[in-house]
Amino acid sequence: MSNLSAKERFLESFRELSQEEKLVLVEEHLAQLLDDVSVNRASEGSCQQSSMLRLLPKASPHLDLDTRKAEYESLFSEIEQDAKSYTSKDRSKRLEIIDELVSSLGKDVNEIWQIVFEYRRQFSEAHRCLLYLLQVTERIWDLPLLREQAMSM
Repeated sequence: MSNLSAKERFLESFRELSQEEKLVLVEEHLAQLLDDVSVNRASEGSCQQSSMLRLLPKASPHLDLDTRKAEYESLFSEIEQDAKSYTSKDRSKRLEIIDELVSSLGKDVNEIWQIVFEYRRQFSEAHRCLLYLLQVTERIWDLPLLREQAMSM
């Protein structure tokens, strides 16, 4: 990456941003630079290029609701398959899968918090992800094994 020009580095970083991050960059930073740039300072292009690169947010994780949904649906499918194939002689993997679901929920909430609080990005996508994680939590709670254990307590 060190052999790339400032323009190439900027464009490479810009392509990695989400739509929301691109909008923030343009509205909050690049538009202001247009006001600050004068014809006399055009020769100071290298300074401006390096300052524009500093404005780019550090590579932050990206929220992807579709990927999350696929992962959770896969785990729920495993639970269904386990319920169908479980016999009294076999050991059910249901608790292990539920543990993985709960662990994934914790990791996802942590990642959402990091993106929203630390990077101040992807607010709309974070909201959609949190709503989906609430649905996942409700589905976990509604699993027969958990309901049975809760009733026996």
